[in-house]
Amino acid sequence: MSSRESVRSNDQKERDEQPPLKAEDYVAAAEKVVRQILEESPRQSAAHQPDHLFRVRDRAISLAGQFEKDEGRKVDLEILALAALLHDIDEPYDDKEGHVMRSVGRASEILVKIDYPQARAEKVMRVIAEHSSETPSQATSDESLVLFDADKLDGVGAIGIARTLVFCGQQGMPPPLAIEWYEEKIAKAAPLLRTKSGRSLAQKQAEFVLAFIQRFKEEQGKFVS
Repeated sequence: MSSRESVRSNDQKERDEQPPLKAEDYVAAAEKVVRQILEESPRQSAAHQPDHLFRVRDRAISLAGQFEKDEGRKVDLEILALAALLHDIDEPYDDKEGHVMRSVGRASEILVKIDYPQARAEKVMRVIAEHSSETPSQATSDESLVLFDADKLDGVGAIGIARTLVFCGQQGMPPPLAIEWYEEKIAKAAPLLRTKSGRSLAQKQAEFVLAFIQRFKEEQGKFVS
């Protein structure tokens, strides 16, 4: 056995001998890596910074509790939390297309880095692959259902408006175009919501958004012929 192979063997042996982390430890480890990566990613969308990932994680955990009551099925909260933290880990403001599979790839690297079990890592990556309304796909797990809705809920309400404006601003869109883009985004995503509680919450938050858009158009109309 070569010296390099010996080192690899010893490293693997050390990992195998270490007790597995608890769920909260894996999630905390992933959160730490997410912060480090995005601090060093100047092209990452301003609307997809750690605050978005952490909110989606928290929204997803909350939605999962209601989903379990509504559907009578248990959600794997560890898988869900990790998928939420990593679902937009690679989304440049100027290259949104393809961000899903890029994020899946980056998530794979992070899960290896924190020594997450391979079989469960594959489940996390599948949930991430199914989270986007831009490339909608059939959900293959309850975790996918919940993450999809949690992500969309962060795009409506006051937070959703703020995220839209900073994202569109990074791309050089003036406010009228940003509002038009936002309306199209909401119209596309709303019918795709996958949980009872997600649809209910989105409807409530959308009332504020629609009122804002109407007010924007009224004010804009006073100055633009």
